[in-house]
Amino acid sequence: MLELQEQLRELEEELKNLDDDHAFSNDSMEKLRVRSRMADQHAARQEYQARRKRPRTDQSNRGIGSGENHKADDEEQAQQGNNPILSERTVLLAKIEDRLLRYDKILIKARELAEFQRPNDRDWVNVRGWFWNNKPLSNEQEELFIQMKDDLVTLKPRDDSGKLDTWIDYAVTILPKCMNKFFVNTSPKGFQDPYLRFTHTGRVEKIAILVVVLIIIFLLATPVFIMYRITWDSSRTSTFLNIGLLIVFSLLFSASMGLITKAKRAELFAATAAYCAVLIVFIGNFSSNAT
Repeated sequence: MLELQEQLRELEEELKNLDDDHAFSNDSMEKLRVRSRMADQHAARQEYQARRKRPRTDQSNRGIGSGENHKADDEEQAQQGNNPILSERTVLLAKIEDRLLRYDKILIKARELAEFQRPNDRDWVNVRGWFWNNKPLSNEQEELFIQMKDDLVTLKPRDDSGKLDTWIDYAVTILPKCMNKFFVNTSPKGFQDPYLRFTHTGRVEKIAILVVVLIIIFLLATPVFIMYRITWDSSRTSTFLNIGLLIVFSLLFSASMGLITKAKRAELFAATAAYCAVLIVFIGNFSSNAT
């Protein structure tokens, strides 16, 4: 990419020098070449015709190198005879276009590569542990790339997995061997590694979904029940207590969403606002019934 940038800079500098030579020339036809493509092509054809009519001196007077010069002139004439006559400016623009298209293609590929998902801490630590135990590369310098987390990408990311899945997966490792058999998947046939353990992803996701459902039920049912008991007393401070409960449980809800899911800021804001609206509706209903 940097090489193409330098080539583009050199070609653009050559084009600028050519434009300056024509623009500041004393010949009016040369000045016209900068403003008109037809005039530039016409001047290029005239230059080509002038080169063809250039007289050749005798080979004996020009020395040994004249044969090579005549050969180069013949090759140039043959090439110009097969192809249309192009001006120097047109050739430079074609070269700039070619380099620019190649540069844009590499730039787009680099942008697509940058959009790939980076590995999470759990996957990165697991891969580093596998490298440490198996040492697949003979040279330690060749293994330094595994320490550069920001330069690694995940080929098969788990979009729905969050920190909760990581916590459950870690909890499986500390369970007794008789209990974690339910979560450990069998190794592929012909692949035996004492340092490697395959977790049953589907079962871990089911446990994570169950935990999320229980948390949601707790965050919805608990404040409703407490607000109902407070409002039933019909005291003057019941409204302020309900507002305090609303703030506390809204903070718990947003913290839970941020920790156990991969919700973005906008999604977290919308979910918290909807949760607050539900609790406010309950507060209003309880207050009207109490009165």
